[in-house]
Amino acid sequence: MRRAAIPLTFTLPLLLPGCFEFGSTALPPVDGSTGGQGESSGETTGVEPAPTSSGPDSGVDSSSGGLPGGTWSDEDTGETGETGDADGDGHPDVTDCDPRDPTVYPGAEEACNGVDDDCDEQIDEPWSELGSSCDGDDPDVCEDGVYVCRPDGGGVICGDGPQTPEAEEVCNGADDDCNGVADDPWVTQLGTPCDGGDADQCAGGVYVCAGDGSGLSCSGDVNVVEICNGNDDDCDGQIDEGCDDDGDDHCDAGMTVIGNPAVCNPALGEDCDDGDPAVNPSAEEICNGGDDDCDGMVDAADADTAWPALDGYEPNEVFFVAPELFEDADASVPFGPTSPTSFHSANEPDYFLWDDVVGPVPPTFVLCHISGMTGSMLVDVELGYRRGGDPGLPYRHDSHTCVDLGNGDTCMMGVAPSFSGDNEYEYTVGVLPTGGIDPCNAEYVLECRLDHNPMW
Repeated sequence: MRRAAIPLTFTLPLLLPGCFEFGSTALPPVDGSTGGQGESSGETTGVEPAPTSSGPDSGVDSSSGGLPGGTWSDEDTGETGETGDADGDGHPDVTDCDPRDPTVYPGAEEACNGVDDDCDEQIDEPWSELGSSCDGDDPDVCEDGVYVCRPDGGGVICGDGPQTPEAEEVCNGADDDCNGVADDPWVTQLGTPCDGGDADQCAGGVYVCAGDGSGLSCSGDVNVVEICNGNDDDCDGQIDEGCDDDGDDHCDAGMTVIGNPAVCNPALGEDCDDGDPAVNPSAEEICNGGDDDCDGMVDAADADTAWPALDGYEPNEVFFVAPELFEDADASVPFGPTSPTSFHSANEPDYFLWDDVVGPVPPTFVLCHISGMTGSMLVDVELGYRRGGDPGLPYRHDSHTCVDLGNGDTCMMGVAPSFSGDNEYEYTVGVLPTGGIDPCNAEYVLECRLDHNPMW
């Protein structure tokens, strides 16, 4: 019985194409020879010759030796063999590194797209800078981006632009905007002298970066106070200002004095009020509510306080030499030192004299009213008179003293008439301090009159 032969196609290069018979019968050579088994004798070998091109179609291309033309077949196009071009890019699939992409083939122009377009086993090789640092189109000069492919594949672009945070320079010792200079808006001032927010005008500090980095601040500046030493300590262009502002040659007590400055004399004592030239250790204490001589005591509490100055009634401490206040006085008109006068010590009296008071019948009383006193002042008022026929002063025909009169009190004394006709009378009034008298409480007003009525 003859067995049918089955045609097989192989792609292994070490095997020759041929027909194999399954069984023990040897395979004949493809040219029909005996293959070394003897010359052809016409005998039957048990193997049928392979069909020729004139026979039924075996599916084998006889022009290629009866073998398929490629390494695989394309089921979509039906093409097989070394001439197959599945993507139609003109390059056989066997040499095309991506037979499904018509833009990829040997010799294609390489684009920047992450693909080996020219099938040379390298990707984007013309652009070695890909992935390296770069500075894009933003205001800074910092390389905070990397090179990436352009969207059209035509090259590279720096992936650092307005969409990335702009590096703004701040004052922090770093080059934030990458221009090669740290803190460049302030670099010319950093470390230079400055005057801070203190009272002086001395540049005792240096500029440093502010804590928030927004600019500069002055650090290390210490306030310098002017002292009296002949120097401009606080750098304001003035020397020893404040040492003697009132020009009284006394150094201000509030100032520190070193040596002997030209503006004031430390030997004179410290001025407790450098705004008033009348107040200093050399001044006289007066009654004004202030410490005029800078000894810490005010007015009458200060033993140095001056008594009021002499007025127009002085001297009048002795009654018989007291100056006459009125000559040829009119008995009907009140008389006395009606303008204020003052004591000038705590134990000296004041006397006043009225002379030539004429009357045929003298008044019955002489009255004196005291006023204008301050504080707790008390005085004795001494009244006296003499008539024209009496011996000269210091003789007095009569006298009377009112003791410890206060402000607003009145002293009265009777006057004896003369029986020798018209007569001149001379009256003396003495005011003697007895209590509450001090340099600041020494003023009074005295009014006297002659009257037939003992009431003031």
